[in-house]
Amino acid sequence: MLRQIITIFSICSICLIGHAQSSDDYHLDKFENRISSMQKLIKTDLENGFIELEQLLKEAEKNNFHDSELTLLANKCWYFLKKADLLNVRKSAQILEKKAVEYNKPIYQAKAFTYLSQSYLDTELENEAIKYHNDALDVLKKIPNPSKEVYESQANAYIYISNLYYRKKDYKTTIKKLLLANESYQKINDLEARNRLQYLNFSNIGTVYSEYKLDSAKYYIEQSLQLNPDIKTPNFTQFLNYSILGDIAKKENDFQKALEYYAIAEILYPNSGDLINLESLYKGFIEIYQEIGEQNKAKNYEAKLKEIQLKIYQNKYDSVHEVLKETKKENQQKNYLVYGLIALIILIISSLIFYFSRKKKSKNLLDDNSLNLIELVKKNDPGFMFLFEKEFPNFISSLLNISPDLSKTEQEYCAFIKLNLSTKEIAKYKLVYPKSVQNNKYRIRKKLQIPTEIDIYDWMNQI
Repeated sequence: MLRQIITIFSICSICLIGHAQSSDDYHLDKFENRISSMQKLIKTDLENGFIELEQLLKEAEKNNFHDSELTLLANKCWYFLKKADLLNVRKSAQILEKKAVEYNKPIYQAKAFTYLSQSYLDTELENEAIKYHNDALDVLKKIPNPSKEVYESQANAYIYISNLYYRKKDYKTTIKKLLLANESYQKINDLEARNRLQYLNFSNIGTVYSEYKLDSAKYYIEQSLQLNPDIKTPNFTQFLNYSILGDIAKKENDFQKALEYYAIAEILYPNSGDLINLESLYKGFIEIYQEIGEQNKAKNYEAKLKEIQLKIYQNKYDSVHEVLKETKKENQQKNYLVYGLIALIILIISSLIFYFSRKKKSKNLLDDNSLNLIELVKKNDPGFMFLFEKEFPNFISSLLNISPDLSKTEQEYCAFIKLNLSTKEIAKYKLVYPKSVQNNKYRIRKKLQIPTEIDIYDWMNQI
């Protein structure tokens, strides 16, 4: 099961390069201490920490504490990323980038680009994600006399983009990116800081190796644990380390050992942890309890899993919903002539859809929500799957119960079939050859074990 690789923009480091502020040093020092306290709080109490962050940000802007303001804006990006609120990650990163240019602080511009890269990556817009990743590296390479924070930001950029290849199951490229991050860490002179960062990245590397090379996975997880053996204090990296050790034991059919590791991981999970990895942990519990016949315990974790998945989908849906609301507001600012043209186009499209839906007897009549989803498909809108899952909340989960290895692309094609889109329509909207669509349908039919005598559209309509 794929986990999210740790993304480690350090919430606990303040980089105040100069004291060119309008207040005296004493006032600034007190303000820095308050930022440090907030950063400790937000790691354990996300929401109250954010309230404090917002107050500090207002004060930094009012007092022209430029470096503090940039630090707090970067922390704000981190907060929204933890919440999977991708729209606000993007908004905050854009503000950070603009302010970094205004204050001539390129390292924060690079951080903004890296957060933008992650926000696009999480909405599966790969080209935009890679572009901002490269922009971040270009900015960092031009900084003369690079500091610890430059090397750390460089490593972060590699770790963030490694998630792209990890999700595509290109594990060798993922490892290359993580090793590039390690090379950046090796350039840091501060041994304590270097060990702290490598402790995190060894865990990343072990996570990837756990997918295909268990001995290497164990080696890197052990390297991470040697740098921090503490298993009493909630800590996301330790949580991930023991989750991975549980996964490895499960693959080796040592279920008792796997449950022991998973139990430690669950205790170590912090309030500010990543929901995707907690989702993976619960799936691991469920698989083992089902395997050893303890159905009551399996059901207990199934309930926890549904709660986590609901939070994940809700956060993503809310982000996309806000984007659609903003688009609607922008459209309302256009003149009446544009509205008339849009209305005419909608009328023509609706007429065509009505005509063809009557002509295709094999298809069910589509409701308004389905038509709206089809419009998103036509636009190749990244929000399509989030809104589809909102309209058909049990559809994808039912398919995954039958075939857990359905890829994201195959899930999307299943959604197209559910909406009764023909092979030619899918090919047209996805800009691929009809043969490619047919091949995807064949793989889906095979994975879901749909009998050849049953029409795939009829089958999907029963789910």
